[in-house]
Amino acid sequence: TDPAAIRIISRLRERLRSDTKHPGHLLKEAIISDLSEAIRLNPDLGPEFKSTLQHYQNIIDNKVVVMNESAGPRPTALQLDQAEGEPATIARKSGGVEAANSESAGPRPRTLQLDQAEGEPATIARKSGGEEAANSEWEAAIASYTEAIRLKTDLPQAYLGRAKVYDAVGSMKSTDPAAIRILTRLRERLRSDAKSGGLLLNEAIISDCSEAIRLNPDLGEAYNLRAVRIIMSLSRVSSPKREEYIELAISDSTELIRREPNAALFYRYRSRLYRQKGEDRKADADSTKYRELSAKPDK
Repeated sequence: TDPAAIRIISRLRERLRSDTKHPGHLLKEAIISDLSEAIRLNPDLGPEFKSTLQHYQNIIDNKVVVMNESAGPRPTALQLDQAEGEPATIARKSGGVEAANSESAGPRPRTLQLDQAEGEPATIARKSGGEEAANSEWEAAIASYTEAIRLKTDLPQAYLGRAKVYDAVGSMKSTDPAAIRILTRLRERLRSDAKSGGLLLNEAIISDCSEAIRLNPDLGEAYNLRAVRIIMSLSRVSSPKREEYIELAISDSTELIRREPNAALFYRYRSRLYRQKGEDRKADADSTKYRELSAKPDK
């Protein structure tokens, strides 16, 4: 139930696309896969890694129960090259530094005090995501929300929470190692060919907001976020998705106006969308309403 373990297993399951239910077996699959690839890329690592690789393979084959000192040396980190700046190098070096810090500083404090009365794993993961997001721990929050959704697919707040985190990720620098890792995982999860990180995030936010609304049509925040992200992406989206997005955002704006008829901003949203659609009369009416409400005190 450790939130960090939940996040790691969630990310690993996504990467391997594995249906293995037991976390221990999943970790062993990953270890064997990574050691095998390391040896393939650099055969000189063979003597160092092969005994460890064989040990874990034996565990998978049920030949060994626990690891002991006779299993051979743990794999050591490859020497980092001196090249700086390339995203892959940044991400790889970041992983090495973070692993080193974890070993020297001891275990990181848990971000969530687990309520013993609420021990359902999906609830634990969702609450963990909320606390991590509040602390701007975006990677951790995404992993926690993703694990909550995997455990229980009908949690609208988990979808909305993840969408809000992706929205926050949009303000990160593209060379930030955390941003690189988040976008890499997102591209794998969505199996998207979107080259722009912004478009990829828009795609994820719109998808998560749509699922949150489907599960709970009363989530006004999801309508707002989806409408804003659609408006932001229209200039870079081609037909027929563009037309579909316009209709969806008009529907969102109309729902927001129904909920808050004196909120000027929502009329501005809809005016822009009607203009994109070529419905100038409706756009003009909403623009007029926007100006009227904006001129009122406290609006």
